[in-house]
Amino acid sequence: MNDMNKNKHLPVFEGNLFTWKKRVGTSEVSSLVTGAQCLFTRVWKDYMGFIVRSHRTGEEKVFFLTCEHRNLEGELMTWEFASSDDIRISIFND
Repeated sequence: MNDMNKNKHLPVFEGNLFTWKKRVGTSEVSSLVTGAQCLFTRVWKDYMGFIVRSHRTGEEKVFFLTCEHRNLEGELMTWEFASSDDIRISIFND
């Protein structure tokens, strides 16, 4: 999405909060949120997500929730996100 003004309500995270291997970023939820801050919020009616701002270029990309992984007890283990140009992010629920 090119128009970031439509997504001003989304949480914004700096790119250096993620470990990057090519086009895949990873992080733990405790590294991203403090207190009552939300990890992600509604982008459009049916999509949840957040923005990542490049710590090198300042470019911002919207990432959308694509799936959640739970263990056998039903506890949330990871969230998977993707941008429109297929950059992926996995966030581990520590």
